[in-house]
Amino acid sequence: MITLTLLHPIQSFPVQSWCFESESVVRIGRSNDNDVIIYSAVVSRHHVELWNQAYGWEIINFGANGTYSHFK
Repeated sequence: MITLTLLHPIQSFPVQSWCFESESVVRIGRSNDNDVIIYSAVVSRHHVELWNQAYGWEIINFGANGTYSHFK
């Protein structure tokens, strides 16, 4: 299971959360065909994929602006 939380860009408080129980791939981006849709000019249509590997989650970045992540 993985829980993703979108934080406010300035004050860092949670804006929205998504929980995925058994998905092997979670897609994040601006396009409507993603699992997590983020409407922002700095987010690519297909920005990031999270892959559930045997050793943990792997982030694959496709976005032109890079990706910021914070793990707990």
